Parts: sequence; structure tokens; C-alpha cells
Amino acid sequence: MSSKISYILDKIWSLNSIAGWVPWKDDVTTALRMSGFGNLLKDKRDAESETSDGLDTESQKLNHQGPAPGDQVATKQHCVPAMATPQQQKNSNVRLLACLVDEDDAGPGDYRFLVDGRHVKYVSAAPGTFCGLDCERTFEPILLGELLPPFPTGDWNNGRVAMDPVTGKVTFIRTEKVLFTGVESVWHNVKLDELDFFCQVKLKQRVKVVTHPTINGGEPVLLKLAVWPWEVAWIETETAVYQWICDKGIGPKFLGHLTEGPNGRIIGFVTEWLGGTRSAEPRDLDACKKALARLHQLGIKHGDINRHNFLVREGEGHEDEVFLIDFDLARRDCSHVELEDEMKALKNNLESTIAQSQEM
Repeated sequence: MSSKISYILDKIWSLNSIAGWVPWKDDVTTALRMSGFGNLLKDKRDAESETSDGLDTESQKLNHQGPAPGDQVATKQHCVPAMATPQQQKNSNVRLLACLVDEDDAGPGDYRFLVDGRHVKYVSAAPGTFCGLDCERTFEPILLGELLPPFPTGDWNNGRVAMDPVTGKVTFIRTEKVLFTGVESVWHNVKLDELDFFCQVKLKQRVKVVTHPTINGGEPVLLKLAVWPWEVAWIETETAVYQWICDKGIGPKFLGHLTEGPNGRIIGFVTEWLGGTRSAEPRDLDACKKALARLHQLGIKHGDINRHNFLVREGEGHEDEVFLIDFDLARRDCSHVELEDEMKALKNNLESTIAQSQEM
């Protein structure tokens, strides 16, 4: 089974309407992707799972009021006017948002683009289309300026490119308008456009600290999204759980659903950012038990009770607060036995993750 590398590019850009615009990148993250549907969900879940040292966990990074060491911080930047060359002109209205490609170009490649600053389009490349040029086919300037043909105009959101056997050039062989699977558990009255947010810190591939001009007074909030098919089930579950726990004091406040463009499918959600918190430790056992008990009272099993999913806000003159996060494995209407077993496992989970961190 061949391995795949996932390149996720988080971007902020601005448009110079006179002289053209120059793209820039604020972050590139790679993660292992395994081909084959049978192991796909497990592999993707492993890639997103909490690590023992907490360096790639949503909660560990949330402990910091500001960016953690090594985090890439994105700020609004004005693009530098430049003399446009023919290569820059081709697809100059297109930005690469994310891509999934085979290490050796033996399988299909999947790309997510933003066109004209408002239209999200997906393009798949047939195996061998780019002749195995790994870096070139994931580096935006070369991919858009040299490897890909000009993007067709029209109302489409899904395209396919392949090598023309006659001309030897890459060409679009199909464009179509399709209805991609999105989150169906739409219960909140607020919907927020993904394109209106500015990324401040990327915590994981699908989790970012962002700002929005009209949300939370422009202060940081948390954005979690799922754009690839195998991710939708996780975000679907977590979105539903937030409805079940709404106003129960169990997790962060749910601020709204995230849309792919102004009128697109639901691809995620936005919650408050729990700054000034830390991951739970064995000494927080009693407080964590109370937090987990509130979830269990609703008949919900969390499913992933590692210490990084318990965020502690230390009280000044009052009891510490504990918030639960990361509900993508949660289940409702669980039996009393299941809930009791999860509660019994909490102590060992808090202690074991601490021990693992100290060993590394």
C-alpha cells in the first residue's frame, strides 16, 4: 500500500487590482496519508490523533495566550506590485488551498483551489500526470504557472486533468458541478464563511486559531473544518454533540457553522477559543471527574478521554474550571456500564499520558 503525503497550505492574501498580485505562503504541513479505502479512516484518524507529547494537539496549543514556539503566525500583508510575466498571468486568479498527492505520483492527486477569491474548486489529477515531480506539483507558483493549464471559466466546482497523449500537455478533460457531501447536523442559526477568517495559528491540519471582523469583537476564536470526504463523518459527529451539550457548561461555546464560501456546504464550525487553559494532570482528577460526569448525565460517552481533551482554567479564589473538547468519537444513548467504564478509566488516562510525555 503506497503512502501519501498531505500538504495543507494555510493562506492569507490581498489583491492589487492594478499591478497584479504575488502569492505567499504562511505555513506548510505534511502528514501521512495511506491509500486504500479499507484502512483510510483509521490512517487519517491516526494522523489526527493526540500525541503523547502534546505538540500536535488542539488542547496543548490552546494553553497559550499567544503562539507557541515554532508556530507559524499569519498576519495580513499587502502584496508587492510586480511586473507581470506570462507565467504569473496564467491562473493568477487562483490560489492553492490544500492538496493530497502520492509520493511517487502513482495514484491520483487531489487539489483544492480558490478562484477569484470566492469560488472553491476541486481538481483531481490522473496518475502520472505530472511525471512524478513531487515538489513541483505541490508548490503553488510552479503548479499553477507551469504544470496546470489555464482554469476553464464557467460554473463548475469539480474538474479533472490528465496528460494529453497527442500533445503531451496537461489538459482539463472534465469540469462539472457536483454536490459535495457536507455536514447535515445544522442546528445553529449562525453560518460563517470560511473565506472571511484570518488564520493566526494553525494547531492541527483541521484546527486553527482565527479572527473574524464581526465575531467575538475581532478576538481569536477556534475554527475546525473538514473538506475531504473521509473527514466529514468526524465533523458531523462533533457538530451534533455541540448541540447536545449546548449551554450545559461542558465544552467551549459553539459560535456557528462554517460554510465553504458564502453559499456553500457546511464544512465545519467555530467555537470560542479557550485561552489561558492547560491540559489536565493527575492532580486534576476530581475536577475532571465532575466535568465528565456532566457529559455522562446526558448519556454521552466521550470516547477519547486523554488528558489533552480536558482543559483546565485555574481559578483565583474559586474552584478550577474544566472543559471537554474534541468530541468526534463521542456517542449518545450509551449504557450505564459503558459510561461507568469510561469514568473508571479516567485516572489511568491522566496518569499514562503524563508518563508518556516524560519519557519522550
